[in-house]
Amino acid sequence: MTGDQVNTIKQVLKFEKKFSRNQYNGGGDKNFIIKEGLIPIMISAPHSINQYRDGKLKWADRMTGGIALFLQKLTGCHLIYSARYSETDYNYDSNQNNNNQYQTDLVEYIKTHNIQVLIDLHGASVNREYAIEIGTAPLRDSNDNIIGNEFRSLKGYDFLLNLVKYTFDFYFRELTFSKKEIWHNKIFDAGRQNTITKYVSENSNCSCFQLEINGGFRDVNNESELLQLIQGLSYLIKTLNNIDWTASNINVYRLWQSNKHRPQDKIELFFSERRTPIFEEFSLLHICSCLGGSELVRLHKVNDNTIYSFRNALSGNNTTINEEEYIFLTNRLIENLYGRDWILTAERLSPLRGIPVVVWDNDKDIYKIGYPKADNIESICLSSLLHQSKSKDAYKFDFVIFNRYTDSRIYIDFLRSDYRDYGRVKDGSGNPAMKVMLPRYYRRLLGYMDYPFYAMRYEEFRNLIQNMGKEIDNFITQVYFIQSDCYVLSNDVLDKHRFFGLFKTLSLDTGILASNLTEAEHQDLISLLKREFTEPLKCCYEKIQGEIFCKLKEEILTNDAHSKYLYKAAEIQRYFGLYDVVEILQEPKTNNIKIPLHRKICRFADKSIAQIMNKIVGKIECSLRTTYTSETDDKNNVARLSPNMMSLIGVSENDKIVIKFGNRKEVLRVLKDQLLTDYQIGIPAPSRKRLGMNSINDIVVVSRDMLHIFKRHSLEQTFAIIGLIITITQMTNVLYIGIIFCIIFIPLIIYFILNDERIKVR
Repeated sequence: MTGDQVNTIKQVLKFEKKFSRNQYNGGGDKNFIIKEGLIPIMISAPHSINQYRDGKLKWADRMTGGIALFLQKLTGCHLIYSARYSETDYNYDSNQNNNNQYQTDLVEYIKTHNIQVLIDLHGASVNREYAIEIGTAPLRDSNDNIIGNEFRSLKGYDFLLNLVKYTFDFYFRELTFSKKEIWHNKIFDAGRQNTITKYVSENSNCSCFQLEINGGFRDVNNESELLQLIQGLSYLIKTLNNIDWTASNINVYRLWQSNKHRPQDKIELFFSERRTPIFEEFSLLHICSCLGGSELVRLHKVNDNTIYSFRNALSGNNTTINEEEYIFLTNRLIENLYGRDWILTAERLSPLRGIPVVVWDNDKDIYKIGYPKADNIESICLSSLLHQSKSKDAYKFDFVIFNRYTDSRIYIDFLRSDYRDYGRVKDGSGNPAMKVMLPRYYRRLLGYMDYPFYAMRYEEFRNLIQNMGKEIDNFITQVYFIQSDCYVLSNDVLDKHRFFGLFKTLSLDTGILASNLTEAEHQDLISLLKREFTEPLKCCYEKIQGEIFCKLKEEILTNDAHSKYLYKAAEIQRYFGLYDVVEILQEPKTNNIKIPLHRKICRFADKSIAQIMNKIVGKIECSLRTTYTSETDDKNNVARLSPNMMSLIGVSENDKIVIKFGNRKEVLRVLKDQLLTDYQIGIPAPSRKRLGMNSINDIVVVSRDMLHIFKRHSLEQTFAIIGLIITITQMTNVLYIGIIFCIIFIPLIIYFILNDERIKVR
């Protein structure tokens, strides 16, 4: 075992002593104790000490208390546990008249602290045939048959069952212990007696489940089994904390490696004809693991090569494999979710294959775009109502403005992002609105100034085509009704229909909407409309070879005869609201992570030096959209700027610039590139990776490296300071007077020498 594993065992045993004293009767002045946590997940250990049930003593579920206390310390979850013997059984006694104080206080605590998931830990005999049984409190009839929702205690989050199952399947897979099965509602379903899981599910909105853990995994002599149990529970709790519980659809899958690793933010799933998929192809989704935060990904159908590789790898496996349980991730996503261990170990061993990955979609953070007044155009702002709604999470998240169509991201300074309209920004109904106030320059950076979009993510282009097809189907369904085996046009509905306005905008012949249609003519009309409305998009865009974007064709841009296609494509994009909305993503703040003292000292020193340099050298910051640079620049870590932008930020060729993306920064040499626009910067691939940039269109903050400028003038400063020292020594022989003169005049000399540099940016 490693040192960390030995330490884990020692700590769990140390915590268990709290319960094992007095022959597992515990002690202290409280029957049970609640420990407050930092995340919306809670553990319950009601049988950590001996109980009293049906007139007799029932032995404690050993190690459940020690494990619970260790997990609370490790993950920061909330915790409730029995502390001393009191002739009760908190997982059995009725709470009809609040007689079961454990359950009463627990439900009150859950409501007060907005607990999302409760995990109730229990112990089963080592003779049981399973490793863990999950109980979700189903309803049963008098014959003990399940008659109600088998996932009742999960509160609609049925994926929790598979998350638990996949987690322990993964952590138990290498163990030699014979009992590794995960059962569900076979023996201990948490619904037959007055269990904690049953009571909490009936009296709160908290998702909860009971875990009955085989004694073989709670035996100190079985160190491997105990460690894997603790690691599995830890992974489960940390993953639950990283899920967005407000998402409309959440599901969990087992990890497998993609066969093709481009694009890097691609995930692949099996799409079966037998069932309706939870997520649509080309959806923009979020995924997470036990590490902090979530990753934004694009959904694709699994390709044939990946399927072949997957099935071939599992061909010798005796267990039945459900392909729909698996998700296929690129190496970059696996590394981001689980660290470098995946890359550093031999990939053929696939050490992470099978570990659970949670996926969800989330459209709740899409907001209308507002247009700020001319006196407030320096940065992106949030309307006061929106700013207030985000402020409760600002201490733990950074906020990123995101355009899903151009795949562009830009971090905002939340503390300075309040538009201070105090409700004057309105929606269409005249009520205070939650809007993102985008100045013209930032609309340009994010791609909103291009009509139609010059480049679109391939997945979003395919979605636009599919949405057009759905829109036409809905339109025809609403404006035609069936009468005597004939499709009759309703002119009243037609005139009021929103889609009919797009007809007129694109100057389509409304005569194709005949008053009476046969079945064949009805189908021909639908095909005709889909062709008429999708043709402009297909004519305008082409897939960029080897890239994730579709871009406007050169012949469309250069030939005036094709301008009508550009106009139609822009109006179709406008109709579907592509220019009206923007998303706000949340990323966990890195400063929430514990930072060593020496790193804090270095950060403070860097910040102090930067403030001094800003006073004597000066700087200006510009937001620029990233693009590719030349191949030689990738090797030499060189950035490219347009001549105008280099003049604006005050640098010459071979000077150094600072590039910031969120909390990360890079210092690169800079060269001119006449082909770049004034809002673009070419950044080499290694630097983009170190900055954590997922897209070539991400937006960075650029400024000159003031310390480099300071050093570049070191020769003039040295000569001036030497001259000053010689002059002072000629004027006085008193040492302390000479030192005072040096302290006064050396900063002034440096300040004046750097005057030209300050003028460049001020």
